[in-house]
Amino acid sequence: VKAAAVRAFVLVALDDETAEFGRARAVPTYLRKVTARGGGTDNHATSGLKFRILKEFLTVGCSVLLSDVDIIYMADPFQFLYRDTDVEGMSDGWDDATAYGDAQYGTADAQLHWLGEHTSVRVFARNSGLFYLQATHEALALMERMASRMASEAVWDQSAYNQELFRPSSPVHAGVGTTVRVMRYECFLNTKVLFRFL
Repeated sequence: VKAAAVRAFVLVALDDETAEFGRARAVPTYLRKVTARGGGTDNHATSGLKFRILKEFLTVGCSVLLSDVDIIYMADPFQFLYRDTDVEGMSDGWDDATAYGDAQYGTADAQLHWLGEHTSVRVFARNSGLFYLQATHEALALMERMASRMASEAVWDQSAYNQELFRPSSPVHAGVGTTVRVMRYECFLNTKVLFRFL
């Protein structure tokens, strides 16, 4: 992060050892000891804790670029953000169709001829390891929903994150109303883009 000249950052440490590691390297560090549902310490259990911590930043009006520890920065990422939505997130897609969405056209059903062609939209998952949150009521509501789900459900945080971003409000689901932008996959690239296409 320092090598990429990122000036506005803080390491959120979940334990004393990580906090000491950061402080020994003059990294701004926030020690926040929280426990995952069931006390688990595997990567999925620990990853779900981020939503609880992000609520704290959003509540005081601080927009946040969340980055898991396995993200590498080559340049300051803030210069590539649009900041025009509640959530701006990295995609697991590797081209325009997979990252930004693509219409899928099916053949007409003879029994339902009045429908014409069936159409659906296919979009690859957003990665819950890198996303930017504006300090808005909607982004806060999303983090509250995610924190609640992580505390009460046995669900992978990335699955729940995508469900909340993509599922519209309906009689069986109340969405939180976030607006979403997909980060440019050429700037915020996942390992598929890095190792298969570059």
